[in-house]
Amino acid sequence: MNNKKKRIFDIIQIGYAGDVASRTFDIAITAAIIINLFIAIFDTFEQSIPYQPVLDVIEWITVIGFTIEYILRVWTAEYLYPNKCTGIARIKYIFSGSGIVDLLSFLPNYLPVFFPAGAGLPQLLPAAWEARKSPEDPSGAHAQPNTAQRRKAALPYAEI
Repeated sequence: MNNKKKRIFDIIQIGYAGDVASRTFDIAITAAIIINLFIAIFDTFEQSIPYQPVLDVIEWITVIGFTIEYILRVWTAEYLYPNKCTGIARIKYIFSGSGIVDLLSFLPNYLPVFFPAGAGLPQLLPAAWEARKSPEDPSGAHAQPNTAQRRKAALPYAEI
C-alpha cells in the first residue's frame, strides 16, 4: 500500500519530465483550470444560456476532479512533510497556502448542495443579507442582478 501511496504522491506533485503519468496529470489539471476559468467568464454573458446544461456538466466533472486531487493530496501529505507524523502532516497541508487554494477551488460548488435554496447564506450571514435590501425592494430578492443583467443595464447602447 505504501508503494502505491508514494507513487500517487509522485504523480500529483510537480511532474518529472520522464514520468508520463505525472506529466499527464499536470496537463489534465492545467486543462481543468483553464476550462473552469472559461466557464466562469462565459457564464457572465447571456449567450451562455443555451449552453448552460453542458457547461454545468463540464464544471461538475472538473470540480469532482479537483475534489479527488485534494483528497489525494491530504492522504499523501506525509510524503510532502516527511519529518512530521501523518496526522500533523495532513493538518499542515490543509492549512498551507496550497491546501487552502486547493480547497477553495472546489468548495464553493458544494455550498448549494449543503445549503439548498432558502436555507443558505442568508441565514448564515444575516447582516450581509440585510445590507443588500433597498427601500425599493425590502425583500432583497432583486438586490443583486447577475453579471449579464448589470452589464445590460449599464450599457443599453451596446446591444445590436
